[in-house]
Order: sequence, then structure tokens, then C-alpha cells
Amino acid sequence: EEVDGLLGRRAAFQSYETSIWDQLQDADPLIIGKFLMREHPQTIAYILSMLPSSFGAKVLLTIPDEQRADIMNRTVNMKEVSPAAAQIIEKRVMALIAELDAERNAAGSAKVADLMNELEKPQVDTLLSSLETLSKESANKVKPKIFLFEDLLYMPQRSRVSLLNDVSADILTMALRGATTEIKECVLSCISPRQRRMIESDLAVPTASLNTREVAIARRAVAQEAIRLASSGQ
Repeated sequence: EEVDGLLGRRAAFQSYETSIWDQLQDADPLIIGKFLMREHPQTIAYILSMLPSSFGAKVLLTIPDEQRADIMNRTVNMKEVSPAAAQIIEKRVMALIAELDAERNAAGSAKVADLMNELEKPQVDTLLSSLETLSKESANKVKPKIFLFEDLLYMPQRSRVSLLNDVSADILTMALRGATTEIKECVLSCISPRQRRMIESDLAVPTASLNTREVAIARRAVAQEAIRLASSGQ
């Protein structure tokens, strides 16, 4: 029974080890190579010896020529690494895996947000509700990256003025067609009196039918400009 217990713990430990090194295979070898170059050559040799051969070979090729031979030599002549040293190295590798996972999650949430930013508010609300049902954590990662035309209401006045003065009157006029009184006032209060009069005059003219596609395109144009300004730190 005691032997079975020891074997069980050893099997669990081997599985743990395998999972750490195998997880690195999903990363770009260049990223792993840059990480390794911050480490001591002996540590690099140990990590390369633990990586699956096919992936380890790709990582090895990212190491500068002048250091590659030394790393290979250290790997060939490596003696048994103490459990304490191995644990320290593995903790650093786990930290790297966590960083890589965080980057992947950020890229994934940004992509979903980009997709939603191309949709209209009712569609976005439906999708977010569905996502939230599956995973509130995922929904919370996506929400801060979404900006729709209706979100102008929640922008600080100063930011709104900066944004809307860079958008042409034609786009603003089209974006405001069919909009609520609240959003109209929100937009019109941020532009010059002259531009406001022109837009109000255009909006007062009855149209045969509302071209919802053109309205949606104009609203997305305003939202995309807001995202662009936010990305540039303005």
C-alpha cells in the first residue's frame, strides 16, 4: 500500500512536470527564446533538456550562434539537478506560462470586442447576455473593450467635444437620424453653434424613408473614431 502511494505520487508529479513543459509548446519559440536569454546558461540548458524535442529544437535556433554551442555543451554534460533548483526553475516557467496565457486572453477578448464593435446595440446586448450566461469572467473581459455610438452618453464632456469635432457634419447628421432626443442633445451640445444649426436644419427635413444601413455605418464611424482616440491615449 505504501509503495502504491509512492508510485501514485510519482505519477502525479510526472504528470505535473509534463503539463508544465508541454504547455510551452503553444507559445512562439521566439518568445521562449527571449525569456531564456534572461536566464543563466545552465538554467537555459536545463529548460531545453525538459522541452519536447521538436519544440526545443525550434527554441534552440532562436539562441544567438555564439551562445548556442555553449548551451548545447552544458545540456550534454548536465548532471542531476537538485529538487530545490528544479523547483525554482519550474516556478519561473510557470510564471512565464501565466504571462503567455494572459496575453492570449487579452488578444481573444480584443478580437471578440472588435467583432461586437461592428454590430448594433441590440445585437451586442444579446451576444453579451449569451456570453455572460456561459462565463461572467469572459463577458467582463470583453465589456471594457466595446464602444458603441450610444456610449457617447457616458463619455466625459471634454472627451466628447474632442471626438465629435473631428467627425464630419455629414456623418454626424446621418448618425443622428432616428436617434433618441437624449443622444441628439448629447452630440449637438459638443459641436460649434454653426455646425449645430446646420445639422438641426438637415434633421428637420423629412426623409422618404430612413436608410438604416447608412445610419449604422455612420454610427460605427463615430464609435471607431472614439476607439482610435482611446487607443492613441487621447
